[in-house]
Amino acid sequence: MVQDVRSEPTCGPVEEGQSTTLACDVHTAGCSEEIVAAWQAEETGSTELVSCNSNVCGGIYSSYFPTTISSTRSTLTISSVSRVTPFNMETKWSCSECSRGYRTVCDKLQVYTKPQNPSCTLSENTGSGDITSVTVRCSTSKVYPEAKCIIYKKINYQKERQSADSEDSSLPGDNHDPPFLVTEQKTRHALTRLDVNKAAEPDNIKPRLLKTCSNQLASIFTFFN
Repeated sequence: MVQDVRSEPTCGPVEEGQSTTLACDVHTAGCSEEIVAAWQAEETGSTELVSCNSNVCGGIYSSYFPTTISSTRSTLTISSVSRVTPFNMETKWSCSECSRGYRTVCDKLQVYTKPQNPSCTLSENTGSGDITSVTVRCSTSKVYPEAKCIIYKKINYQKERQSADSEDSSLPGDNHDPPFLVTEQKTRHALTRLDVNKAAEPDNIKPRLLKTCSNQLASIFTFFN
């Protein structure tokens, strides 16, 4: 019987081809059995991987899965993680101590693969001489579990800056600046345009003080650039 009890560390995510280690808490003191710990992989059936006595571990899969044993813990290392061999990602990894039945250490090993050789092509779809849509096709020779193609909008900052200036000519600035760029010059200009006859804000700082000290405060208030 397999009990669903997890042990640290959790299993994944791990990059394909890298190694990962599963750990199982065991208490071998007082165990009268010759096999004090064992590991198995369960898919459609169960396969015993490695068994350990109190000093050493071995088995037909010991070259794939180097295993250690101590009085309190057994660890199994998957030297090169794969999505298909020798076991797949649906495999349930379990351990037992002193022949007391297997318990689950990892119910599904999460494996990922970074994109390799990604490339994209773009084609314009036209109608009546105008571009009606753009089709982007991206491919990669290897990726798992999924690939995402993200499209970023390219902004003509100079054109938008000039448009913003035409709407509010009171804000000075270089026409080449992005529309969201806050400069010390703009901050100083905003401070000098404060109405000194207005009441103070809840912070009790009066507009007259801010306007009078605009040259000194501009660099302090320009926190986003």
